[in-house]
Amino acid sequence: MIKAECSTIKTLPHVQNERWELRIFPSSSGNYALKFYEPEEFRMGAYGWKLSLLKDGVDVSKEHPHFTELTHSSMPGVPCPNQLQPWSKDGSTITIPSWDGCVHLYNVIERKKVASVKCGSAWIILWSPHSNQFLASTLREHFLVSKDGNNLARLDLECPNLETPSFFWFAAKPWLGALSRQSPTSKPELRIFNETTSALLSTLELDSEKFVPYAAEQFRHLSRERFSLEVLKGQWSVGWLLDMWRFHSFDAVTNSLYLSIYRPTGISKRGLGGEVVPVEEVHVKFNLSFDS
Repeated sequence: MIKAECSTIKTLPHVQNERWELRIFPSSSGNYALKFYEPEEFRMGAYGWKLSLLKDGVDVSKEHPHFTELTHSSMPGVPCPNQLQPWSKDGSTITIPSWDGCVHLYNVIERKKVASVKCGSAWIILWSPHSNQFLASTLREHFLVSKDGNNLARLDLECPNLETPSFFWFAAKPWLGALSRQSPTSKPELRIFNETTSALLSTLELDSEKFVPYAAEQFRHLSRERFSLEVLKGQWSVGWLLDMWRFHSFDAVTNSLYLSIYRPTGISKRGLGGEVVPVEEVHVKFNLSFDS
């Protein structure tokens, strides 16, 4: 049903919000936007962000008291998910992530809270471009949620511990793509779900060793569970990133999926806690096509 043609590229395309510390998400109508800014690390790797609602570039948060209530908690700021599209298709509703295991829905036009959806701490929130529902993905579960927050459909998707899928919406079809693997020893797969029924439509194996070959057997012994990849001098990454793709972006117009993978540039050596190997990042583009 789905096919992929791979090519190596030198650079990845620019994406929205390349400044990590300032992220602005405009609505489909164009005059409203959601602004995440001034992140504060309150425990290792966990950041709380200030959140403002903009209209025509002006902060109008104070005109929305219910919005302000939803963005304040005992924790500093709100989380900003790794993958985020916070606006509904019609531009009326936003999702506000929280530290209490809820995703809050707020209607900007009516200036009121719609619902609080108990789905866990969401790492990914993506509204569908086809319908008024969104994806909420946590470390262990993944849901399609309706605009009113009443309907939750769980996606059948298993991943290794501490690994999270990457998701993206197709533009031409009502499909949701998920890039993940089922276990630490299995190959990465691209799975396609029907957004209406949440049913799995197709699965395509994207074996990183096949598309970006290297002397894999020489590094099979390297620990995948600890920081055994030396990305730069004094900077390391976890070993399983030799096997699993890093998601960059998806161009829904051309059906181009941009990914990266680490590959060794030298031999392994003793480091703190065990063997490490110097690596470089290789960028690829998958052109996706579909059988009729």
